[in-house]
Amino acid sequence: MATVPGTQIRDTLSTVGDGITGNADTVYAMDGNDFVKGLGGADTLYGGDGNDYLAGGDILDIDTSNDTIEGGRGNDTMLGQKGNDFIYGGSGNDAGSGGAGNDTMYGGDGIDRLLGDDGNDIIHGGEGNEQGAFSSADANGGNFAYSGGIYGGNGDDQLYGDGGDDIMDGGADNDVMFGGAGNDVMTGGSGDDEMNGGGGDDEITGGLGTDAMFGGKGKDTFFFASVEEIGNGKAGDLIGDFRHKDGDLIDLSAIDAKEGGNDNKFKYIGDDAFSNKKGELMVKNGKVKGDTDGDGKADFTLLVNTTKLIDDDFVL
Repeated sequence: MATVPGTQIRDTLSTVGDGITGNADTVYAMDGNDFVKGLGGADTLYGGDGNDYLAGGDILDIDTSNDTIEGGRGNDTMLGQKGNDFIYGGSGNDAGSGGAGNDTMYGGDGIDRLLGDDGNDIIHGGEGNEQGAFSSADANGGNFAYSGGIYGGNGDDQLYGDGGDDIMDGGADNDVMFGGAGNDVMTGGSGDDEMNGGGGDDEITGGLGTDAMFGGKGKDTFFFASVEEIGNGKAGDLIGDFRHKDGDLIDLSAIDAKEGGNDNKFKYIGDDAFSNKKGELMVKNGKVKGDTDGDGKADFTLLVNTTKLIDDDFVL
């Protein structure tokens, strides 16, 4: 184990050789724009002030140790690599990737971009607006190219937007998402997800899988891009707290109401029975059903917590 202090200028530190080991190291980079690679072992890396690049594991070799990375002030790039890592961005506009393993990530203040990657991760965006563009980092310098602020990746993740207007994507598998305060854009991805918008005017898309969506306070919009996203019968999605008085909306405009047609709109028929015509939308007993092929049977069933839906509650 080694404890390595940095300087107040730009540092390039790699924890190997000259008394600095490839094992469990602690590095304090201090001020300046620093480049720090932890290599093997369970490392603790502190960026200090400045715009830092901090990598907890050996980027080129496989390392499964559990690293602690703190960005400090400035706009930092933080890579956990393999292992169960703890990553804290601090102030500034930070980009962080947990890598494989079950990681815990906190963005802190600023506009942060956080990627859980593989594993069952817990991600807190912090108080800023978590937006921007990044994906997992490359081997040499943190090249991020993903569109979104907080991305769960593979695994059953917990994503927290906290304060600010956040962009959140659960990725694959079964995720739990909390938007918190602010106007959030949330996408469940694939898997059976639970999504909670919290305060603010949120845009919520369940994606594939059987999803449960809760808008919380504010004027929320629930988007559905395909029949497959909604599902049918017991596999249908759920909107658990639709509030007409708040101005909530169910947006089905991306679905072609007439199968094989040209992006046709649904015809709202209230609680009337289907009449064997394509493109009919029926609402009855808290169930929103659509017939896109004209066989008189529902091709999707969306469960909603209220039985008082009207045509103005939909974008068709």
